[in-house]
Amino acid sequence: MLALHFAAAVGALTLACSIAVVEAAPPREALAPAPVLGRFDFGDPERLPLVRQTLAVEIDGQHARTVSNLVHRNALDGRIEGLATLELAESARVTGFSYWNGGERIVGEVLPRGTARAIYDETVGRRRDPGLLEQTGPGQYSLEVFPIEPGERKRTQFAWAQWLEQHAGLVSYRAPLADAGAEVSVEIADGRGISGLRSDSHTLRVTTKDGRTRVTGKAQSTTTRELHLQWTVGAPPMTMHGWVHRERGDDGYVLLHVAAPAPDAAARVAKDVTLVLDESGSMEGEPLANGKAAAAAIVERLDAADRINVVLFDDRVEALFDAPRPVTAEVRRKAARFIDGAGNGGGTNVALALEAALARQSDDARPKSVLLLTDGESPREPAFAAVEADTRDVRLFTIGVGAHVDTAALQRLAALKRGRYTPIATAAEIRPAMRQLYTRMAAPVFVGLALAAEGPTLVRTYPATLPDLFAGDELVIAARVQGDGELDVRLTGTTTAGAKTLRHTLNVPPAAERPWVGSMWARARIEDLLTRLALAPRDADAPERIEEVTRLGVTYDLVTPYTSFLAIPESELTARTRELLERGRAGDDVSRADTSVGRVVNMEEFRNIPVGRGTNRDFTSVTESSATAARDSTGIRLAGTTASESDYTVDPSPPAAPRAGCAHCSAGDDGSGPTAVLVLVVVALARRRRGAA
Repeated sequence: MLALHFAAAVGALTLACSIAVVEAAPPREALAPAPVLGRFDFGDPERLPLVRQTLAVEIDGQHARTVSNLVHRNALDGRIEGLATLELAESARVTGFSYWNGGERIVGEVLPRGTARAIYDETVGRRRDPGLLEQTGPGQYSLEVFPIEPGERKRTQFAWAQWLEQHAGLVSYRAPLADAGAEVSVEIADGRGISGLRSDSHTLRVTTKDGRTRVTGKAQSTTTRELHLQWTVGAPPMTMHGWVHRERGDDGYVLLHVAAPAPDAAARVAKDVTLVLDESGSMEGEPLANGKAAAAAIVERLDAADRINVVLFDDRVEALFDAPRPVTAEVRRKAARFIDGAGNGGGTNVALALEAALARQSDDARPKSVLLLTDGESPREPAFAAVEADTRDVRLFTIGVGAHVDTAALQRLAALKRGRYTPIATAAEIRPAMRQLYTRMAAPVFVGLALAAEGPTLVRTYPATLPDLFAGDELVIAARVQGDGELDVRLTGTTTAGAKTLRHTLNVPPAAERPWVGSMWARARIEDLLTRLALAPRDADAPERIEEVTRLGVTYDLVTPYTSFLAIPESELTARTRELLERGRAGDDVSRADTSVGRVVNMEEFRNIPVGRGTNRDFTSVTESSATAARDSTGIRLAGTTASESDYTVDPSPPAAPRAGCAHCSAGDDGSGPTAVLVLVVVALARRRRGAA
């Protein structure tokens, strides 16, 4: 979910906003330096009030690209620094950032992180300050802009992209707004057709022309801080669709999509469910309480036709039954009491727990699911070996409980048994997450999936291990494609009615313009490489994987643990920083020889990074990308160079394609392994000194 928060605070990074940017103040060179008054949040009503926001959205199928422009005014009599943080859905990725110094637009770009840090440190050391956009956590970004002159209307532009998930045919879009008066415009193009477009945040004006739906909206309340749209996709479930991107002379990219039908209570099948709950010392406190609540929520939802067992573990294992028992009222009570009594607090042995749970499965043909609720803080390889050695037809669903979870390991375990990974960080997430998980277990629609193709060759397909498709869910597959012509794709598996094959034919031409398809593949490839790095950071192939992640990030304008997002005025480049910039654009990281750069940290370390100044400011969070000034891909044109509040207009021409598709940018291993969430890393950033320019 996208969230936008505003707060008034000095010297602290607490604002969440969607972007800002320039406005016509006299050139800095023409002014005597004003005193520096401090650091203030964008949106502070007394210091940096909002003047205007526009939000332009382009949705192609289920891929959305959003461009947010804001103008804030410095209401003080001195220079200030503006601070903002943006909160997006974890699936969203920043793809562009600009700010304006007077009439000069400064556009950021992705560089290797060591290069970006070197340029930034040297520029700040000369008491000049580039614009800096950093990623501070999953879906969270911080923005710093300096200087903002007295009376200046500062304008920034921020773009992000995301895949809009489909659930039971329903697609939702959410975007943060700085103010209820923000001007919003949305264009939706979907060859499958859409219907039932609605909003619970805005009154909509909808027009349709040439297969495109155009939407403008007015907030329904003065307190509205979000744009929320919903619509239904016209295509019937269990049909395959696809999109293609290809740059002439290069490999192509395909994105395939299949949506399952909505859950049907009558279609639920009797199943066995084994809950495996971690009661070790690392789960003490809120994580264990949340784990108990999640397990209890599953017990409540089981049908009388189902069977259940519960396994508690730390460095030993205790099972409630020898095998899953029918869910009678008495068995339900016993399971609830057993779960409530968890809490011994020893060590953690996930492998032993999984071996015990898998060994206690029945031999009949009923669908069987094991739910592992843990923080995953246990040796990984024995757990992987235990799951890989098991030959039973059991689905493993892993549930990461708490804020400090070994996400990569739990995703890997789930993928090995064709299940899904579900994170639960807070108590508020328990019931909706367990409701969705139970729906998946209760209604498998298409299982044991395999993908095949004829014609052009599919390579590096993600996810490499295809998960089962459950009621209300969707499956998204990204692949590179070599050759052109007619591509015949087949997805085979088993439904409750027996074997089934879905087919779809795509034309792969010498050139096709849908750059987001290439970007979606690159993100999946990066996630796979980062998962491998997280699971084996000292593997002999780790340096090559790091190099490939860096190259992919620079080439496709994507945030990675090894790339950063930097915006610096041309006038502030020295001979040295100009040389570093050119090297960075070529993918050469100046710090590659520094062994500390290759360190991959886990999510616990990432989430514990303090945000602030002084002793808490000695870090660099991973930052996201944008196009260069010569290759602006925002699709937004700013009328005039020194507009007052700006005349923002949507450029009718399609955005320029970002760099996507070099044939040499996917060197590395064979690409096998599960797709996983990005593992974020942090690096040191020199403490910044602030003074008058």
